Amino acid sequence: MAIRVGKHKLVEDTPLELSSVSDRLQQIDFLSVTSLSEADSATISFYSTTSDTGTYVQGDIRFLTFNLIPGSTKIFTKNDFPIGDLNASNFGNHATDDRFYIEVTGGGGYPVIIHYTVTDAGVTADYTTEQIQDIVGAMFTGNTETNIAATYEDSDGTIDLVSVDTNTTYSAFDNDNAGLVPDPGSTGTTTKYLREDGSFQVPPDTVPTALTRILLTPTDFISASGYRNLGNIVSDGGQSSASSTVINYYAQKSIPTGSTATAVYIYASTTVSIEVFEATIIDGNSGSSLGSGTANSTITLSSSVAGDGEAYLTIKYDPTSITDYIYGGYITLT
Repeated sequence: MAIRVGKHKLVEDTPLELSSVSDRLQQIDFLSVTSLSEADSATISFYSTTSDTGTYVQGDIRFLTFNLIPGSTKIFTKNDFPIGDLNASNFGNHATDDRFYIEVTGGGGYPVIIHYTVTDAGVTADYTTEQIQDIVGAMFTGNTETNIAATYEDSDGTIDLVSVDTNTTYSAFDNDNAGLVPDPGSTGTTTKYLREDGSFQVPPDTVPTALTRILLTPTDFISASGYRNLGNIVSDGGQSSASSTVINYYAQKSIPTGSTATAVYIYASTTVSIEVFEATIIDGNSGSSLGSGTANSTITLSSSVAGDGEAYLTIKYDPTSITDYIYGGYITLT
């Protein structure tokens, strides 16, 4: 058996011969008939001819006739009309001039478009294996190939495909040339990154420098009564003086998470008394004293205070005169 697929423009007075003796049509698998939208109505007929007068009256044998309106399509499959095995069932195996036709009448001069897929029986190959091999081989001869060589071997009917690009080690890229990723070497680690110049480099140290102090300014200190800061800011903010000697002044600073407070230093015009307390934001308890001393000297905390998101320091300043000036200070962190 063999499958034939085709397309045809059918016009009046010129029938389409869908089969012949050499084709020996056995089955119509698919057939569509389409009228153009600008055409007139047409009549379509399927018929055959035979000289088998022992079984059929010689002449046309009509299978199907139907009207086709403009712009419409009619589709047939093998089950839509009794074509069957035309040679065996309808005409007899001894027929010598069996034919199957499609014709159109009308249409206003416009063609009818036929698409078909049919199965033929008893067909011998038109080409030998060698001929088919030569046809396919010719497709690989004289054509254009890129990075591959194609050669048809007529002696064994094969096609050899060989890559002409045998380079297995391509150059690595750099800032001027494209290429492959360079070899990181035997010491390659996950701590390096690839730069645009093709080199692997350790990233620069971008970790921020750890805090070593928290600065205190004069206005960080507030009176114990809570309604005023140090009394007077003088020297364009370079120092402050107490507004009274009968009340104490306090500064409070939280400890950053990850840091630990170990000491306090207060700069002042005199060696006034300084005391440091530890407190926490989660309760209202009084702070615990961590040590005392005087301004202009380091007060090492009796117990370091780690920044945990809750702890803070309170620094008490106890002036003895309204001319006791405070300049500022810092909390030492580790």
